[in-house]
Amino acid sequence: MAGVLGLAGVALLADRLVIGSDVTGPAESSASVLDAAPTQASLPGAGTAPTGTDLPADPQAQAVTLSQRLRDLGNQSPSTDMPPLRDAFAPDAAWTADPHDPAGSADNKAKQRAAELFQNQHQLDAVMVSVDSRFAVVGGQMIYIGQTLDDYRLVEVHERSAVFQSAGLRVELGLKSAGQSP
Repeated sequence: MAGVLGLAGVALLADRLVIGSDVTGPAESSASVLDAAPTQASLPGAGTAPTGTDLPADPQAQAVTLSQRLRDLGNQSPSTDMPPLRDAFAPDAAWTADPHDPAGSADNKAKQRAAELFQNQHQLDAVMVSVDSRFAVVGGQMIYIGQTLDDYRLVEVHERSAVFQSAGLRVELGLKSAGQSP
């Protein structure tokens, strides 16, 4: 720590002695207000150069500030051929959708109704789970994993259920107990 402090002191001393102490900062500059709408005489190539008499007596009276121009632009009626702008800071709808609520939109509600209809129309009769293969028997039809039934693909077979999937929705058909009615 002391070495860094010593190095900084040496650098400051060298800066003041070598460069000199007469350098104190940036040179002064000046600015003036320009006329918002240049006259024909003040345009380049118009023949005469502008003089001090061409400027208004009070430069602030003729100057239009940036904030005033933006305010005027905002007060204009919107153009009909310009598409509506979306909020650049609003997250995309896909980011804010609840992944556990598939019934979020009308399209998803229709898919949910189709899944419920599939579940009500089909009865799981049996499942076969072995080392070599897995299949389900639905309505007397043997279906292996990867095959489809009414646009629903069989994706999983468990000991007491079979899982079908279509359009991102999963439907699980379960075996009925001996005491349950179909």
